[in-house]
Amino acid sequence: MINMQKVRMSRETQALAVVRMRVKVLVKVLAKVLALIGTLALPLSSGATEAEVARYVSVARGLVVNYGEPSLSRLHYMKVSLDLRVNSRHGVTEVERHIPLIKDELIGFLSSQSQRDVTDGPARESLRQNALALVRAVIEREEGEPFVEDLLWTSFVVQR
Repeated sequence: MINMQKVRMSRETQALAVVRMRVKVLVKVLAKVLALIGTLALPLSSGATEAEVARYVSVARGLVVNYGEPSLSRLHYMKVSLDLRVNSRHGVTEVERHIPLIKDELIGFLSSQSQRDVTDGPARESLRQNALALVRAVIEREEGEPFVEDLLWTSFVVQR
């Protein structure tokens, strides 16, 4: 009889251990789900409307252009990556639809820059502002609304 009681207790202990393990896993999964829901709802719960939540659109990754005065001895190149901060989901859709046009305009704009414009810090900020104005004008011309709030260089490499 003692052996039967030990076997029963052993099975009950094993069953209890399995239940505890499943509860721990369930609690961890639930905690992750709640954390994810919290991060998704955070921007809107802070009083921001859907239109005020920034979204980012990657326009160019490794866009290479030559710039400056053409020289027979050496060409100058820059390689840029940039993202646009857009003010709404609808804006993201509209901006993504016009990425080829935006790239074309940016290539022409960046190619026309002087060496000083791309190597000097303050001039580079002016370059960013002018590129932003160009992109906003393109989107506004095509869609009637600019949608783009900011232009961010995610990479800017110059070869002289």
